[in-house]
Parts: sequence; structure tokens; C-alpha cells
Amino acid sequence: MCERHNGESFISGMILGALVGAAAGILLAPASGEETREAISEETKHAQKKLKRKMSEVAEAAEPYLDELAEQWEDLTEATHDKMDEVRDDVEDFVEEHGPEVAKQVKKATRPLKKLFK
Repeated sequence: MCERHNGESFISGMILGALVGAAAGILLAPASGEETREAISEETKHAQKKLKRKMSEVAEAAEPYLDELAEQWEDLTEATHDKMDEVRDDVEDFVEEHGPEVAKQVKKATRPLKKLFK
């Protein structure tokens, strides 16, 4: 979790640094309005390329973790299905073995309630 936070901080810092550097360079350089707009456009394109490259690097670095997470999810899903099957089988066995007895006890326990609602 900490690695992810550090990666986000690095990217945020890189973007902020690029923007501040570009703004400082443009504002401090003596240039006409047209030249300034062109410089801003070029710096924006440069920052976009740099951001795309870094995002690609982050995605590539995250891929092994995503693969591992997907594998763990698959294992957990399979284990959950196996446990559900086991519980279902246990319930079916219990009902088959004790169903009539439980039904009698429920009927006996609910007799007073039936009398109340007649």
C-alpha cells in the first residue's frame, strides 16, 4: 500500500514540477505573445508525453501485482464454492437424517401459537 502511495506522490510531484518549471521558463523569458503561446503549447505537449511515458511505466510495474491479485481472487472464489458445496451437502444430510424429527418438534412448538390465532 505504501508503494502505491509513493508512486502517486512521485507522479504528482513530477507533474507539478513540470508545470512550475514550464511556467517559470515562459514567464521569465522575454518573448512576444505569439512566441509565449507557442512555448506554452510546446511545454504542454512535452508534459503530456512525459506523463504518458510515466503512466505506461506505472502500469507495467503494476502488472505483476495485478496478475497475482487475479490469481488469489480465483483461488478464493474456488475455495468459497467448495465450502458452499460442503455446507449444502451437510445441510442436505442433516435434513435427510433429522428432517421428520425436526418437523415434529416445530409442529409441537407452534401448537400454542396456533391456538392463540384461531
